[in-house]
Amino acid sequence: MIEPTQLRALGISENEAVILAEIIQNSSCTATELIESTGMNRKVVYDGLKRLAHKALINSLKSGKERKYSFGGEPSIRALIEREKQSMEIRAKEMLAITQAIKKIQVEEPVEVTTFSGTQGVRVTLNKLLELNSDYVAFGGPLESEAIMTETFWLNFQQKQKDMNIKIKLLFNNSLKKWIGKIDNSNINIKFLKEVEPLAETIICKDHVFLIIWTANPSGTIIINKALAKSYTQIFDMLWERASK
Repeated sequence: MIEPTQLRALGISENEAVILAEIIQNSSCTATELIESTGMNRKVVYDGLKRLAHKALINSLKSGKERKYSFGGEPSIRALIEREKQSMEIRAKEMLAITQAIKKIQVEEPVEVTTFSGTQGVRVTLNKLLELNSDYVAFGGPLESEAIMTETFWLNFQQKQKDMNIKIKLLFNNSLKKWIGKIDNSNINIKFLKEVEPLAETIICKDHVFLIIWTANPSGTIIINKALAKSYTQIFDMLWERASK
């Protein structure tokens, strides 16, 4: 019998692991059966199924009035591994770009770097962003960010920014297109990245660069340096011009 804890190695949340374990154990399940067997509420199950489908870990087939979900098997895991490799390559390039940008900074200009780990660390990082109370730009951010921090957290975060009248430009990953209908804030302008789905999210505000890595155990890094912030703003401007609404 496969244990949900084993499936967490696939980079999925605890709820997703429980749902996937049930599907594997029973060959296939309907959403109703999963709700009954896991004891989770309807929204949690359907959200979990949506994210598992997005990762191509499950297949679905209409059976009568309901849809049955089955495990994608070894091919789906191989495809996931390949996507993870690509994401890590992108992450490595991003980290190299940071290193190169820092090297260009004059010695007399100090660089302050602080890193926080876990979901609480991400909360601290985003609270530091709010404390600046200033307009900002950001790019990246996978669908996993919603699962890790929950939809309620993001809706509250967006409301705080709206109340503070902060103007924001966001370059979301394509997987977050559904958030267009959830953001009720005319101060936010959104476009979408075409070529990549980075696991990292980069936020530039004043002389601060915020980097959030959306892995199973996320982390947030704050780098304070004017030259680095300027460099990342230039990268954002280039991506913004190429992006689509």
